[in-house]
Amino acid sequence: LNIEVLNIVKMGKNKEFTKLIVGDNINNMEVVIFIDFEDVNIGDSIDFTATISKNEFRGKVKYNLMFKELL
Repeated sequence: LNIEVLNIVKMGKNKEFTKLIVGDNINNMEVVIFIDFEDVNIGDSIDFTATISKNEFRGKVKYNLMFKELL
């Protein structure tokens, strides 16, 4: 899988987590990263492994990819 990074968002109280928005302008997904991660930039194409996670918040269900490893 070679997918483009569309946006990078720092999360957490101290901005210790990262969320990547990857895909294209029609289809995209969120990749949540809970490790120190600053190896990519917007516009980069990346290969990675991840697991799928179900996120329920305020009555809405969303599925995220949980980052495992950059290939």
